[in-house]
Amino acid sequence: MNTILQEGRQSGLLQRVFGLWTSPGEAFASILRRPQVLAPLIALVAVQLAFTEIWMRQVDPAEFVKVQMEESGQWEKIPVDGRAQVVESQGRLFPIMAWAGAVLGAPILVLVAAAFYLFVFRFFYASQVSFKPALSIVAHAFLAVGLVTAPLTLLVLALKGDWNINPQAAIQANLSLLLGDREEVPKFLWSVAESLDLFSFWALWLLALGFGLASSRRWSQVLAGVLAPWAIYVVGKSALAGLF
Repeated sequence: MNTILQEGRQSGLLQRVFGLWTSPGEAFASILRRPQVLAPLIALVAVQLAFTEIWMRQVDPAEFVKVQMEESGQWEKIPVDGRAQVVESQGRLFPIMAWAGAVLGAPILVLVAAAFYLFVFRFFYASQVSFKPALSIVAHAFLAVGLVTAPLTLLVLALKGDWNINPQAAIQANLSLLLGDREEVPKFLWSVAESLDLFSFWALWLLALGFGLASSRRWSQVLAGVLAPWAIYVVGKSALAGLF
């Protein structure tokens, strides 16, 4: 494993991402030989900006806000005579929030995830991985997944002909497909089921490969350390969904 890290030629960002799709072990070896953070982060933000540009041209902000309120159960809590005003005000804020999320969302997510995993692998696994390699692993893994999910989400929205669907729920590659009608399922259970999706598991597997290589361990030996922070996040998010 150490030999892999020491040998082999360096590769560019596109080669690394393609490698994460085809030969992720070798790609992470290249990433760890010379960790890069800025390039994958810029690419992640560019992907989000491109997605937001296309989506914002099609979505109806007011209708999107209304649909999300209905699905969350908040719509019925608003007095009938005040619903139009709420939708209008939230609709005006929607583009600002969407573009802010596109610019800031990926960097914040990568930073927080890398910080959590750095703590886990330094404290529980006694790994010598430092913050920059941790950031690089997370950024490259999220970029590899995002370059697949972003265009796929746009394709699904276009095929459905409904751009007011929450993009995070557009690709139904999760266990919510087995639960039937959303309105008849507890919010906590539905949120957990939505989180158990194919692309999240792919990202987690990539993270396990990267941090396993950085810690001179097999990915299966560090999988629990990768799953734990994600599981805490899912339970916390689902608990909040259940409360509101």
